[in-house]
Amino acid sequence: CRYCSNDCGDGEGTITLKTVEALLDRLPEALDEGEAVNVLWHGGEPTLLPAALFEEVQLAFAAKLESKGHPIKTMIQTNGLDVSAEWRDCLLRFDVAPGVSLDGPQFLHDSIRRTRDGASSYERVVQNVREMADAGLAVSLLCVVREEHVLNVPATAQWAEELGLPVRFNPLFACGRGTEALPRRAYFQFLRDIFALFSESSVDIRIEPLAWMLEGLLWGRAATECSFNGACGRSILTLFPDGGIGPCGRSGIRYGNILTSSLSELLCGEERLALIGRGKRLDGLCGRCSVRAWCNGGCPAIEGETPDAEFCSARRDFFAWLSTEGTLLFQQSLLREKRRLKNELDVWIAAREELAKNRRGSADV
Repeated sequence: CRYCSNDCGDGEGTITLKTVEALLDRLPEALDEGEAVNVLWHGGEPTLLPAALFEEVQLAFAAKLESKGHPIKTMIQTNGLDVSAEWRDCLLRFDVAPGVSLDGPQFLHDSIRRTRDGASSYERVVQNVREMADAGLAVSLLCVVREEHVLNVPATAQWAEELGLPVRFNPLFACGRGTEALPRRAYFQFLRDIFALFSESSVDIRIEPLAWMLEGLLWGRAATECSFNGACGRSILTLFPDGGIGPCGRSGIRYGNILTSSLSELLCGEERLALIGRGKRLDGLCGRCSVRAWCNGGCPAIEGETPDAEFCSARRDFFAWLSTEGTLLFQQSLLREKRRLKNELDVWIAAREELAKNRRGSADV
């Protein structure tokens, strides 16, 4: 796609089993006893790899981590354009949760995600999504929000409701191939508008990042999204095809190379320690901010060392709205859902009583 955050196609190379095993041989030393490991296949496009290589890597994770008491959960982020039966079987065999990049209704998706020859990709992706879901895979969607989405919130909400799958709305960032970013205030306005529509219709699907934002407000839970949990550099390692290790694909930071250095050397290096220390450096700027717990300065790869004034103002305004009007909308949607369930229960009880009455009448005859 035209805004790939990893700027692929410029000689990054292809992951190999040898490179993965170099990391796996060293990874247990960085894990606590029994600590689980989440594996996310990302790209570029992972399904361009042979499914046999995917299987080899997954078996290596099982042999080198699961056998030592570290449970593995695997996810994959794909454009969903070409998920062959062989790939689908692999995903099922290893219980992989696929996230599919689908940018809203067809007129919005196809405006930026067309095939190389300029054809529509939407229907092909949706068909693959349905086949994966029908096969029993826990499919979710990732929609990158652009200005066009902000102007077409009702159509986007209807699209999400019709597909009925968990969906994540991420703002467009200026990184990789992407040269333009969605303004923060526009993104938070999109979240407000779509939250209001979902609340009115009582849509029974998980919408991110709204779900964790609301959970944070109502139950005091910390942000789970890496962009806002303040844990950058602590729990996520990215392995690049050449053996490079870094915090994530968005960042240009590299700790070093797993083929030439030990993992402990990489994790104790200046680059990683500086990233981990960002939270403390933000204390003076953000320490008393009302939304610090749900922000933590945002993604350092996007915001840099400190967030700008636009980011801070837009996020504070959004959470002020969510904690007042937004929470009220949520409460009203729960009440509507309660009434709907009560009406369904009343109909069911009445039908059961009528059935029992008819049976008694038949017995008397």
